[in-house]
Amino acid sequence: MLPNRQVIVPRMTRRKFFELTQVRQMLEGMVAGDACDNMTDALLRQLETDHKKMLVALKSAPVDEILTRNKDFHFTLYRAAQPEVLLPMIEGLWMQTGPFQALSLSRQKALWQGHRHTALLFALRKRDRLSVVNEIQGDIKDVADMLMQLGSFNE
Repeated sequence: MLPNRQVIVPRMTRRKFFELTQVRQMLEGMVAGDACDNMTDALLRQLETDHKKMLVALKSAPVDEILTRNKDFHFTLYRAAQPEVLLPMIEGLWMQTGPFQALSLSRQKALWQGHRHTALLFALRKRDRLSVVNEIQGDIKDVADMLMQLGSFNE
């Protein structure tokens, strides 16, 4: 944010985005697995509510609301792991990719529909740690693959 209230999005190269994606998959997968170990029925209900709100937003909401709902879902899950070191690191990674995602998705309709979140919720209900990790990593990869095709990269 500039003093005149103009917002600029930092430049993103494909190489940097690919690296950010790999690190996110590793760290968020680790934290999601730990969150699975701490899963409660109340937390699962909250995640289901967050997911439903995101699905509603996907139908007609602006990109910034969709991204906010998605972030709410992910960070509700991650906070369940009670990570002291990894959560600020993950937040920092999201701060690096979020503006780029918002800019890229504002220029073209997203192809992403949140299917991995549905599979993730199923795995969480079963307390299946490996599937939870795989679904979070798959969700990150699916979005990254989409953005690699339609993203606004500076090469």
